[in-house]
Amino acid sequence: MHLLSSLTNRVPMLARLAAVAALMLLFVCTATSAQAQNWVSTATQAYPVRYLTNATYLGSVPASTSMHIVVGLQEQNASQVQPTLRAMLTPGNPLYGTLLTVPQFVAEFGPKTAQVQAAQNYLSTMGFSNVTVADNKLLIEADGTASTVEAAFNTSLAQYSLNGATVYLNTTPAQVPASLSDIVIAVLGLNNVVQLHSDLVRLQHTGPQPATAPCTPPDCPLPDTDNTTFTPQQYQIAYDAASPAAAAATVAGPSPDNCAPNCKKPPAGCANFTAPQLLSTGDCTAVGEIAEGDVTQSVLDLREFETQYSLPKVPVSIVYAGIQSPDTSGLTEWDLDTQYATGIANQVSHLYYYVATSLTDSDLGLAINAAVSQNKVKAFNISIGECEYGPYLDGAMVLDDEMFGEGALQGMTAFVSADDNGSACPSEGPNGVPLDGPPDTSYPASSPYVIAVGGTNLFTNANYTYDYEVAWEASGGGISYFETSPFWQSYTGSGSEPIVLSSEVGNRGVPDVSMCAGGTEEAICSAIVWSAPSASSPSYNNPVDVLGGGPQPTNTTGCTVAPKCIVSAWVTNSNDPSMTDISSNIQASFYFMPYGGGTPLTPDSASGLICLANVNNLIATTTYAQIATYCAEGGGVALLLYPVSNISAPSTIPVFAIATEALGNFLANTVGYNATTSISNYPIRIDAKTAPGPSSTLVGGTSLSAPLAMGSWARIESSHSNKLGFAGPLIYQLANGASTAPALPSSPYFNDVTLGGNGLFTAGPGYDYVTGLGSWDILVVNQNIPSTYPE
Repeated sequence: MHLLSSLTNRVPMLARLAAVAALMLLFVCTATSAQAQNWVSTATQAYPVRYLTNATYLGSVPASTSMHIVVGLQEQNASQVQPTLRAMLTPGNPLYGTLLTVPQFVAEFGPKTAQVQAAQNYLSTMGFSNVTVADNKLLIEADGTASTVEAAFNTSLAQYSLNGATVYLNTTPAQVPASLSDIVIAVLGLNNVVQLHSDLVRLQHTGPQPATAPCTPPDCPLPDTDNTTFTPQQYQIAYDAASPAAAAATVAGPSPDNCAPNCKKPPAGCANFTAPQLLSTGDCTAVGEIAEGDVTQSVLDLREFETQYSLPKVPVSIVYAGIQSPDTSGLTEWDLDTQYATGIANQVSHLYYYVATSLTDSDLGLAINAAVSQNKVKAFNISIGECEYGPYLDGAMVLDDEMFGEGALQGMTAFVSADDNGSACPSEGPNGVPLDGPPDTSYPASSPYVIAVGGTNLFTNANYTYDYEVAWEASGGGISYFETSPFWQSYTGSGSEPIVLSSEVGNRGVPDVSMCAGGTEEAICSAIVWSAPSASSPSYNNPVDVLGGGPQPTNTTGCTVAPKCIVSAWVTNSNDPSMTDISSNIQASFYFMPYGGGTPLTPDSASGLICLANVNNLIATTTYAQIATYCAEGGGVALLLYPVSNISAPSTIPVFAIATEALGNFLANTVGYNATTSISNYPIRIDAKTAPGPSSTLVGGTSLSAPLAMGSWARIESSHSNKLGFAGPLIYQLANGASTAPALPSSPYFNDVTLGGNGLFTAGPGYDYVTGLGSWDILVVNQNIPSTYPE
């Protein structure tokens, strides 16, 4: 359907949606106190308890409960953020081509020193401790108790049982004394009910299984024409950052022939080179990832991904914004984000994880602020979201928008998943289900100072070159109830209508761009996320009988076929009291017989030998490579013994697990033989662990499309000396006011998506509330940066 007529026909629906928004606001109540005239409400409103499903009131939060709060401060000159952005892009303006540093932002937009001090003094006077001001002066962190919070902000805190967990929330608005009314805008940390969630969809694969070997064009075999899974190099081809006919070096490393020296735009002399040679990788651009919990394993997984696809190893730093949490439930999300952002970029100069303690608004805000305050990246990814009325009610929206605005002024672009519920916002239901939630957009995607990324189903030719895209039915998009439209969505260019029609009435439209989301249940253009072995979470087979026992051996050196047999400290974990454990201070040589009984196998005997080595006690001249060589000479399999701590065993007996490069429980029927004591056929039971190996998972959703968009932008920024600034005005200037009328062309710089819908909205020519402007044509965008843009 034509977008203009679609929007016109939907006016009654939009009116109903506005009514829904009004109803959402009606449940905000204001407490009356004896000294109400002395208090002024902040943006942190009362949480609407009656809308909690299956919640049971447990009473007031105990007065002594520890709480960590985040107080948001009002920036000065807030109305000048967008005019300043415009001035930075206007030739002849004194600000043209400049970007603010953090100190410059603080001087121009940060709260005044006296205001910050007043807020600090108030918190200290009210009994808060560890009162800390952020570098950009936009927020103050402090520790206190529930009673301190209630007294300082004239609010009430209550506990509820919700889905088996105990949660807390403020039942009245957060207020401050009138003297702080123009300083404090929000108080976060008063509830743990509002939380963001991942925009990731796990997919099934019914076609051929994805290849695990690295494949660099043009050496890749032709895939099935359905192309249901994509490697990073294949995404590069699909979105025009690489050509299947180009030399492998142009994909695997920086552009040759100095066509992109020092990350600058290629000189005119490069005009005759092929597409990949004209476009550098993202190797001069640093990027960031907003994450939560323990991301240690994610770094290892990134290394595995880089190994699988022969990608350069990206330098990584982890910045914890708050107390480090052991939570690893979001690991696949952080893997997807980092692997495919750096993968489509092929290389970035640095990757920073900005890690929150939890997914609550207050903790996520600290991670976002860490990214903005450090000002080390040109782009960062956020693949999580929530219904936007949540952060509107608790005040996070107004504070986060200040941070995102600062990032834009500093030349940073946040790429945010538009969510996986179609024209509804994220709810308690599963991802990938359109309209499973109230009709609304997702935050922070709806912030005017981010690039919201919707999802498509990408279809390519057999060699992975672009064919067409269809809107993903679960692609988040729509018109925000709470956020206003930025000036760039009102561009008209050569047209007569604004690019985003909702900007006529001042409403932010979502998304801005879109890229592959991979499918809903079955893989369509999904990503293969790689996981490295986790040493802290080994996977054990069933207990198996592998060793000979009997009297404790006394020979601590004897190796009957030295040096080809290995002296090992050996300890067993027996679940059978009749079996004998060998203590940890005994060293002996063991040989294994594959079928039990008979003469023990030696390194010089028939095939089937298994050689042992304790990695903590190898003899000085022996390496694992030598052990493996000796075993191979005898036709055997080399084993390493790893100490582990999570197997039940007597406290005095260390336990070792067996690791082997051969998968499967091949020791199941083996009976051991002790070469020192010549006792055989006396089984002792231990746990056997096959060698951990990498694994892969098929995933999609706008959790895929957002990092793909960010990685694409990293390549473009690297080609233009990282001087392009915030991407919002640029991409809408490139769109050039392409009308929704079928007779007028769409922007030639984006792959316009004209098929499909997300529930309330349909895709059409030009901008739409499903796929935005469409997907990047990376090369074409890179080659057509307007001459008015700073270089």
